[in-house]
Amino acid sequence: LSSRGQVEITSGLAVGDVVVITGNNALRDGANVRVVAGPGAATESRAANTGENRGRGQ
Repeated sequence: LSSRGQVEITSGLAVGDVVVITGNNALRDGANVRVVAGPGAATESRAANTGENRGRGQ
C-alpha cells in the first residue's frame, strides 16, 4: 500500500529482515548496497520484535 510518498509493508517480512528506507527510488535489480546502522538501529530493531510500530508505516 502506498500513499503520499509513504509505503506500508503488509506481508512478506520476517523478524530480522532488512528493509531499505532511504534512497530506495534509485535501486535497481542487482544493485550493490551497503548496510549501515544508524543511531537508532538497536531501538528500531527492538520495536520491530515487539510489534510496537505496527500500523505506523515503520
